[in-house]
Amino acid sequence: MNKTTASWPGIVFLAITASAAADAPSTEQIRATVDANRDAAIGLYREFLGLPNDALKPADIERLVMWMERAFAARGFETRRIATDGSPSLYAQRLVPDARGTVLVYLQADGQPVD
Repeated sequence: MNKTTASWPGIVFLAITASAAADAPSTEQIRATVDANRDAAIGLYREFLGLPNDALKPADIERLVMWMERAFAARGFETRRIATDGSPSLYAQRLVPDARGTVLVYLQADGQPVD
């Protein structure tokens, strides 16, 4: 694999949830939570989208990975970088004691130049 194709900072995080079906929030609780957090979530997403993410510019990717490390840490995730031939990948996890299930999400965070 050449450096161009190996320079992506994939982000994989593993979240383990402890909530059981009997503990599921009501529709009203879900709506209230969404309403209370919508503006902050959209602001965070806009901040993320505003970061330069050209896969061929290592400095852009380093700033992106650093931003993601801080964002995950602020939400109780432990992070570690995984070395690649190019930019590092980021692994984040949050383990919950007595969890009844596991959620695994993959995100490709870098962009490919249009030229």
